[in-house]
Amino acid sequence: MAVPLTNLFESNFNFYNINDMIKKGAKVPDFRLKALEEKFVMHMKRVQELFRDFGKLEDEFDIQQQLDVLKTKDWENIEPFHFYFMPLRKRTDDVIKCLLDMNRLGPLRCKYVIEHNTELMDLVIAMCKQDRISQWIGSNEIKRDQLKWIYEVIKIMYESPLRSLLVNE
Repeated sequence: MAVPLTNLFESNFNFYNINDMIKKGAKVPDFRLKALEEKFVMHMKRVQELFRDFGKLEDEFDIQQQLDVLKTKDWENIEPFHFYFMPLRKRTDDVIKCLLDMNRLGPLRCKYVIEHNTELMDLVIAMCKQDRISQWIGSNEIKRDQLKWIYEVIKIMYESPLRSLLVNE
């Protein structure tokens, strides 16, 4: 079995479990979460590089930046962030679920040549495409503030008598 993929199985499993523990209210030391996230990022980046070099992945990727965007405070409750970040969260969850399923089935059920694991590669490609949009919109605080501001301005216009100028009805 290809070592990068089995390494990713293990780090994904551990990273998923610690995040699940946190969701359930368990107290987890920050250093442990950071260490498991770092391992997950390292192994995911290696598999993405293999998909880029030998598979069909063409988009740029930065899994650490992607995870950082998804850590944006309260993004689920801010409408413009929810609109752009929720598809990224879904795509990331799809990749994590696929990796968990592959791990559950065991390494003998996976293809030795990593890029021949087409379901995983297709999910990673979809995740990277969505990440590109999310990075463009919210990769740093300035972009997030600008998006919030423009959303509020358009919302005010939409709810005012100027609506007919804004919307072609």
